[in-house]
Amino acid sequence: MKLFKRSTYSASVQQDAVYLFDIEFRDPCWDSVLQAASAPDYTFDVWELQTLTFNQMVDQSLGLACFGYTYSLEYQDSGPLWDSVTNTGPSLAHYSLGTCTSGTTPCSYGGTIHSLDWEGVHPFKIVGQNGRYNAGQSRGANGLWKTIESDTFHVTIRNPCRRSEPNLDNGISVNDMENWVWE
Repeated sequence: MKLFKRSTYSASVQQDAVYLFDIEFRDPCWDSVLQAASAPDYTFDVWELQTLTFNQMVDQSLGLACFGYTYSLEYQDSGPLWDSVTNTGPSLAHYSLGTCTSGTTPCSYGGTIHSLDWEGVHPFKIVGQNGRYNAGQSRGANGLWKTIESDTFHVTIRNPCRRSEPNLDNGISVNDMENWVWE
């Protein structure tokens, strides 16, 4: 920005001066102090309806002034299904974010895994961002500002068939068959 000034006390050509300065307009949402979302570890059977409940992130400086929070569930590169060639994790299309009211109430991702490829322990993070995506929003990056990741939490997927034991009445009792020694 330029500011022009003329001295009324001088008649010389040096009576005019230009002051150059910059003004930076910064949305306060870029400077929010965020506390990450958090989730415990979970264990589910394949084919079981899963609910991954997590505590929401918190904007400790501005509260909900940045229009709420946006979340994504991310598979971590240390997981057994991570593809190091394409540098991507598996599809998480089977998980969807449930109703998540901005504030302090817990949120959850839910879904069902139908593939035995998922058997094992899988690392995840919840990525929180203040704001809500809106392609027409002039504030922030399409309505979004700062991002913060949760600590890693683990989801263990078990195969219930490994714990099944047929019994004499043609019913099934569930035990931990993985630790049995067959003779």
